[in-house]
Amino acid sequence: MPGLRSVRARIIATFSLLMLLLIGICLVSVFRSGNDEGDVDVGAIEKASLTAAALRDIDAEFTLQLETMRAFPVTKDWSFAETFRDSIARVQADVEEIQALQGDSADSQTLAALDDIARQIEEIELQGEGAFMFTEVGAAEQATTARSQVESFIAGLRPVVAELISEQQHQMDLALPSTTSDEDLLLWALLGAAGLVFIIGGLSVLALTRSILRPLTSLQATVRAIASGDVATRPQTSRVSEFESLARDFDRMIVALFAKETAKTGGARDETRYRQLAERTADLVFRVDIQKGLTYANPAWEKVTGFTLEELASGPEIVGRLVHPDHWQSFVAVWKAMLSGNMPEGPLALKCLRKDGQTIWLTFSFLPSHDEDDHLVAIEGTARDTTMVSHLVKEVRQRDDQLRLFLNLSNAAATAIDFDEAADRSLKAVLELVPRAEAGFLMAYNRYRDLLEVRAVRDLDQKVMSKLVVKPGENLIGEAFKSGETQVYSSMERVTAAGGLGPEGEELFRQAAGESGLPQGIVCAPLGISERPFGCLVLVTFSEGSSLQASDLDLLDAAAAQVAPPLENALLRAETELRAITDGLTGLHNRAYFHERLSEEIERAKRYDHRLVVMIADIDNFKGYNDAQGQAAGDKILRLTADSIRSQVRRSDISCRYSGDEFAAILMHTDSTRAQTILGRIGKSMANKLKELNDPATADLSLSAGLACYPDDATTADDLLRLADISLYSAKLGGSKAAQKV
Repeated sequence: MPGLRSVRARIIATFSLLMLLLIGICLVSVFRSGNDEGDVDVGAIEKASLTAAALRDIDAEFTLQLETMRAFPVTKDWSFAETFRDSIARVQADVEEIQALQGDSADSQTLAALDDIARQIEEIELQGEGAFMFTEVGAAEQATTARSQVESFIAGLRPVVAELISEQQHQMDLALPSTTSDEDLLLWALLGAAGLVFIIGGLSVLALTRSILRPLTSLQATVRAIASGDVATRPQTSRVSEFESLARDFDRMIVALFAKETAKTGGARDETRYRQLAERTADLVFRVDIQKGLTYANPAWEKVTGFTLEELASGPEIVGRLVHPDHWQSFVAVWKAMLSGNMPEGPLALKCLRKDGQTIWLTFSFLPSHDEDDHLVAIEGTARDTTMVSHLVKEVRQRDDQLRLFLNLSNAAATAIDFDEAADRSLKAVLELVPRAEAGFLMAYNRYRDLLEVRAVRDLDQKVMSKLVVKPGENLIGEAFKSGETQVYSSMERVTAAGGLGPEGEELFRQAAGESGLPQGIVCAPLGISERPFGCLVLVTFSEGSSLQASDLDLLDAAAAQVAPPLENALLRAETELRAITDGLTGLHNRAYFHERLSEEIERAKRYDHRLVVMIADIDNFKGYNDAQGQAAGDKILRLTADSIRSQVRRSDISCRYSGDEFAAILMHTDSTRAQTILGRIGKSMANKLKELNDPATADLSLSAGLACYPDDATTADDLLRLADISLYSAKLGGSKAAQKV
């Protein structure tokens, strides 16, 4: 078709010249129409912009003032008061700057609003100073009222500031230039654009014509080849779906006509060629006669399945050896359906077994064969070894699952309310990501006790595991934490060689794991940067030979790195909140927290009708020891006493350092008799710890305590504390180390 190609080339050249001409018209028209610009009122824009910026600074200062007012009662840090005063000064300066910018040109409403802001800033300053002073002297109610006044003033001013900012933005919009357009030039631009659309449409028609002519030319060549006797020729497929479908239908028509002609003439020669082709292909070709069974299988069957052709033709029982038990029922159902005339709509993937027992996947395509009466006489088809494809699909799905779990891992800790919830969610997500791990727990470092404590447990007894504490550098968990490197122990022998879990740790594991017993493999992954970890993630396996693989360890390291930042942030928040209610030396709660909880627990005991005991304890002869041995030695005794109390009370009990060498505790759901027993354990624990010091100077140190029970002895916090204090001094004066009941 040389003539058609020449005409098409001339048309394309003409369209190209027209396109260039129209593009030039559009560009010139748009350029000329955009040159006529209005004048810009630079002064008005600058004044409005500076005013709006100052107003936004005022709004930001309001936020800072609110934050300092809320932080001061908690910290009693006067630097917050200084910050508040500086912020007030900056706001006043901003108001004066705005008034100077506006001058006499502002409307009366704007000037009145600025004056009102200035007056209310003075009120905020006055009320803020009052709140600071009232807080300092302990007048909580007056301080709260003053803070509320400040918040009320700021809440009222913020809409005014926002309205002024909006007004200044409006002023800037009014000062912006306007443009005029040349109607004739824009008309030319529109005409040029319309011409471009026409040109592009013409080119699209040419491209569509070409895409139609090419597949039609291919079909024409195929028809001519078949007419000349070359029946093996097949039409080339096209990227256009309609022509691709036409080519396939044409191909099926050729095959059907060829098969019909072969059947009519008994084409023995073509059948021989078909058999030769089948025996050379890598696909598995078969023919099953409904009456005789398997009548043909090509050599590829022996290569793929390991069964010889004689074994495949031996009888129906070979099918039971070939099809995997997992897919046997599915195969039987499909075969019965085919015998009933219902062929599978598409390829059928079956899980099969090689002769040596190895699992393979075969994908079958079936074709029924009927006689002249349309009765099913045979089933022919092919099968392809898709084992590699199945493995790749499985691997891709595993990767998808891992990606989903990693996304869950990222969100697990970040959305938690507190550290314990974040730790539990993170541990759960890690165990899902590493399924070979059968259980696990997460430990966090307590700097007050210099111990690693269990904060989350999965698939172990949480109540038992919560008793496990580890010193940094002690046993394999402490060593992993101290070194900052992941430690892998793949057998019980390696666990023992690495220092084991210690007698107490092994006993806790036996109790927590139940029938599973001691772990056979342990992996300890520190959390945080190697120089300063804040915790340790421990995964365990109990079955022999079920240790984690290298891929699991890679996932664990990646997971630990993923959860560490949000976990550390949650831990820092928890430590910050705890620091406000904790004694820095002993790690026990402070006196203020003790009083707050005592009032709450009395109300709870009153509501649910249960008892509680208030205990106050004092270290005998501590002052003399502290003066003689020095403050460092005295601090050591205070920490030792705190550890003794902490180790003998329950986690639900509240223990605190009440004053210098005085300690107090709230024992929940306890009466005086039970409290005496607990106090005896505390005294025994302290005596053992003092003995371990092997210091003769501690010989005179001991612990005296007093108890008061709600509601038996008193029903108010003040009375309980007073009676416990009397009981304490009765014990000290009487020379008894046991608590005296009032």
